Amino acid sequence: MGTKNIDRLPFEGFRRNAETVAQMQAAGWSVIAKCDTCRVALDVNLAFIAKASGPDTSLWNRRQRCKVVGCSGWVDFLGRHPRRASHEPLRAPWPEGVPARRTQAK
Repeated sequence: MGTKNIDRLPFEGFRRNAETVAQMQAAGWSVIAKCDTCRVALDVNLAFIAKASGPDTSLWNRRQRCKVVGCSGWVDFLGRHPRRASHEPLRAPWPEGVPARRTQAK
């Protein structure tokens, strides 16, 4: 009859084609970092992360310390596919049937 509503697809399925910050940037993803303590939400600059940490950096299943002065909380990364309505936590297991990528040690 028509195409599936992209908002009804499981979010975990998007990890396969948007594992790295370079892939997310190329596809037009929006990513925010939200603190669990002070509740600040900041836009994530994917180009900066790709340049500073490398284009193969992944934000899936990752947390880091909040950058707000005086806050000791942790931020979670939330992503939004360009055709989806809202940001969702970047939490998902590695897709079944896809061999794990090898990362180079620095």
